[in-house]
Amino acid sequence: MSEINSQALREAAVAIETVATPQKLLAFRMKVTPQVVLALLDERDALNERLAELEADLAGLAEDHQKATESIKQADAAVKLAHEKFSALAAENELARKAVQEFCDVVGDSTEVICEEIGRDGVLVILEAMKATGNMPATDAFLAEVRAQGVEMMREHPSIKLCSLTHICDELAAQLRKGGNQ
Repeated sequence: MSEINSQALREAAVAIETVATPQKLLAFRMKVTPQVVLALLDERDALNERLAELEADLAGLAEDHQKATESIKQADAAVKLAHEKFSALAAENELARKAVQEFCDVVGDSTEVICEEIGRDGVLVILEAMKATGNMPATDAFLAEVRAQGVEMMREHPSIKLCSLTHICDELAAQLRKGGNQ
């Protein structure tokens, strides 16, 4: 491809457009050679090819963006559903703890009467049972596993892979299984 003096071509074309004299027409024809026309056509073809490539890239990016947006919407819906379930579970757990506390209060207020009925050893058994209700390691472990599985599900979404956050999800799932919120 030969070097094209675009400015000289433009000036010659403008000069003819303003006033078309035989000298200006000849000057223009001298600048517009077959090589210049072919070079301009080659340049146009190259630009059209590049434009097609960029349009294809843009379409691919738009598709990736759409997938990522959909994944984010799905993840958001899953988080909302999980939040609703956890809130319901927490409310039930709170009711259970209150019921146990009320039972403990009644037992505490009636220790003498209960002691007369079931004896000292019976009261010790009740006290141990009441103490154990405050600890729920199996429930805590179950909830930690559910959370970890949720993180692992999130890890599989294309938007997470797109952002290279899979290692963070792996670390978070492992921490949840250990029972830590570190």
